[in-house]
Amino acid sequence: MEKLFTLCVDMWTTHLNHRGILMA
Repeated sequence: MEKLFTLCVDMWTTHLNHRGILMA
């Protein structure tokens, strides 16, 4: 479960980065 959660977070943050919403 923890791996899946981490994967989802990674995919989501990457998605936001591509849209220029998250500047990390």
